Amino acid sequence: MIFVDTGVWYSLLVPKDPAHQKTAKWFDAVAQPILTSEDQFHRSWLLFQRLSSAGLSFTDCTSHVVADDLGIRTIASFDHHFQTTARFQLVP
Repeated sequence: MIFVDTGVWYSLLVPKDPAHQKTAKWFDAVAQPILTSEDQFHRSWLLFQRLSSAGLSFTDCTSHVVADDLGIRTIASFDHHFQTTARFQLVP
C-alpha cells in the first residue's frame, strides 16, 4: 500500500504543475493499492472543532479518525485525551 500525499494529488489534477506528466505516468503504472487522508483530514477538523475545548489537539483528532477507520480500539498511549470519546482502551 502506498500513502499519497496532497501534493501528489495536486500535481495529478493540475496540468500546469511541473510534475504533472511524471505524476500522471506514475498513477497509470502503480499496481499497489493507494491510501490518502483527504477525507480523514476533513473529519479530523470537524472532530477538532467539537473537542478542542476538552484539550484535544488536531493531531489527537486525526489519530482518533485513523484508528476509527481501521477498527482499532486499543491504543498504546500515555495521552489521556484518547479517553475523551470513550471509544478506546488505553494500554499499557
